[in-house]
Amino acid sequence: MGAASDHMPVTLDLAIMTSVQTHDRETAEERKRIDLWKFHEEGVQESFAQLFAARRETLQNEPNLNAYQRVVNALKSAAESTISTTEDPKAGWFRCRSAELLKVIEKRDERQRQFNLAKMASKSAAHDKDIEQKHKALVRARKLVKETVRAAINTWHEEVLVSCHSLGAKKGSPECLAAAHEDGRPLSPKKAWEMIRILERGRS
Repeated sequence: MGAASDHMPVTLDLAIMTSVQTHDRETAEERKRIDLWKFHEEGVQESFAQLFAARRETLQNEPNLNAYQRVVNALKSAAESTISTTEDPKAGWFRCRSAELLKVIEKRDERQRQFNLAKMASKSAAHDKDIEQKHKALVRARKLVKETVRAAINTWHEEVLVSCHSLGAKKGSPECLAAAHEDGRPLSPKKAWEMIRILERGRS
């Protein structure tokens, strides 16, 4: 038994949404990270050691934790209290030249792999010559890595020093423009002091 109708049949795809949750970006807590550079700041190492010891002592009464878990828990607690930060990480010499460095490092590793394989092959006169060639190629690759690292460190130092020296430079001068932000703003005293502290910490 049917029903008379002048309408054509249609197909509907329905999606039911149960709830919508909005996030307030302004009030949301910023994500923290561990900054090992903070260990260079005065008093941080002592505070970290004290908090670690105190937390570890507290966890001795936790029966559900073994010795390893107590140490890990204490380390995390001390790190969150002393060396955590919401600031963006500061680029060091390796990050600034990572593309060049990774390229020569990968080449060095490949030369090392080829040399190791040659040493494990069956010994013969041709084999000895092949090992010698592979060893020379490995030595050259290692030397290139050292030279690239040295150049990266020197370039990074130069860029940091140029930024520091630009603080008192005349507006529009090459020194001022070299250290300016991408939007053209000159280097601020706060940023200059950050650069100085980076140099004080060392390159590692």
